[in-house]
Amino acid sequence: MTAWGECGMGYIAKNWIYTINKYPDLFEYNIFCRAVKKFTPFRWHGENVTQGPESMDINNSIFWNWINKYQPNIILFQDQNTYSQSNMIEETSKLKKMGIKLINYADWI
Repeated sequence: MTAWGECGMGYIAKNWIYTINKYPDLFEYNIFCRAVKKFTPFRWHGENVTQGPESMDINNSIFWNWINKYQPNIILFQDQNTYSQSNMIEETSKLKKMGIKLINYADWI
């Protein structure tokens, strides 16, 4: 799960994809892409990309439909707690109850 492609966390996410693509028999992936309006031109595109709204908050029907469609085992997030009205407390609780493992990574260190 990532916001945009051509900046800090986008480069980290691209490294994840590079590594995952080296082992296609081990991994399947789909990217949920969201970005605030000013970063929309830098969004990810491709067959494995689901476009979210122009918002960093994931508590919306597009995200939850993505979860239901792809039923991920693991979600890689970037500093997600800073972008949600609930600080991701409600969302992570719901995702964990669904059995989804969550990995949070920072791009600003």
